[in-house]
Amino acid sequence: MPADATEVAVAAKVGAALFLLVPYAGISAYYEGGAADQWNMIIGGDKAPLAAFKHTADATTAYAQSRLMLNFVIDVGGYGVLGFLVAYKLWTEASLLFYLFGTFIIGIVDLAFLFLMVWPGRVIVFSPESLGGPVIRALAVMITPFGLPAFTNAVVKAKSG
Repeated sequence: MPADATEVAVAAKVGAALFLLVPYAGISAYYEGGAADQWNMIIGGDKAPLAAFKHTADATTAYAQSRLMLNFVIDVGGYGVLGFLVAYKLWTEASLLFYLFGTFIIGIVDLAFLFLMVWPGRVIVFSPESLGGPVIRALAVMITPFGLPAFTNAVVKAKSG
């Protein structure tokens, strides 16, 4: 490991790439399915099966639902932008501050999604796709510290001391 704290170690770059994978997967799923399939992306679990879901015919309710869906998509996109920023700062600087942003801010969102929508909420189908974001983020959180300068410098000092 390099002693120079400005040199970004490989583990930080791997972590940065993993943080990029999450928003890419979400954006791809949205554009491949189109707006008509938004509900199908969000429901389908055993507590909200597709066959039992009734789309409203009431204009006011439909409007409110469409605004909630739009808000959800914008929120996810905002966290995706934060994910890109975290990935960039990890890739270029191995920034501890941005690692912590990625760990805690994006982590709160991923855990809320996991526990409210996937398990035990079971609104979304429990599948590799629905678990992908939280699992990838967890891997990024675990791998990235090994490339941060504080960690690599401590390893170098321990080996030389």
